[in-house]
Amino acid sequence: MDKSLVVSNYNTELNWLKETYSHGFSHENTFIYDKSDKEMDFNRLGWITRVPNYGANQYDYISFIIDHYDNLPKMSYFIKGNLFSKHENYYTTRERFSQMLDSEELFSGWQDKQLLVDNFCHTSTTPLEILRDGRLRQPIGWCSFGGNPSMESRYFSDHTSLVNSFFVNPPPTDVIEFVPSSLMAVPKENILRYSKNLYQKLKDILSYKPEPPFNPTCTEAFVIERIFWFMWTNNLIESDQ
Repeated sequence: MDKSLVVSNYNTELNWLKETYSHGFSHENTFIYDKSDKEMDFNRLGWITRVPNYGANQYDYISFIIDHYDNLPKMSYFIKGNLFSKHENYYTTRERFSQMLDSEELFSGWQDKQLLVDNFCHTSTTPLEILRDGRLRQPIGWCSFGGNPSMESRYFSDHTSLVNSFFVNPPPTDVIEFVPSSLMAVPKENILRYSKNLYQKLKDILSYKPEPPFNPTCTEAFVIERIFWFMWTNNLIESDQ
């Protein structure tokens, strides 16, 4: 299989996915990981896997990688079901999304610099720098969520501790570059830089849902959102732990 569309969905109708058919997708190579509150009828829009409401969309993307690790497509395109109902002309545009669906290299679907400045960075309370191709750069000290009383973490609350636990001598960095919501096209060879076991360990630390009064998304989801680009643009050595 040359390409697969991987959709993380929560309580969203997905008929709009038919817009991707002109980019080489169909129900045969669309994989929907659905964590909706009730089972939804997607009318043959893709292969449906029901998953628990854990770990935001990062849980779903990692689940796809594990499920298809031995038979990954040449390109995987990770998207959210509410991409346009929530994010159109906020973080992205249909033009940028079309470019992502046609990309055959590691590619961020977020667009464009001015949209990110006007929307994402304007509302953020942490210092962020806009990079070309829809990525954000954030000081490593701000990639910690341990001090937020509304968020629960059972394993890791910051980028540095997670990376140092899972990898041997990772390159030191003062900043982290990431793609919001992990909306990106990823080549098979980038994903396969790491073992299936590594992805299973990442999934394991996402496999819980905080109870009120905490934010329903676990802290680890935000941390992993910030390591995907780091992982897929480096050849890190996995820890034996």
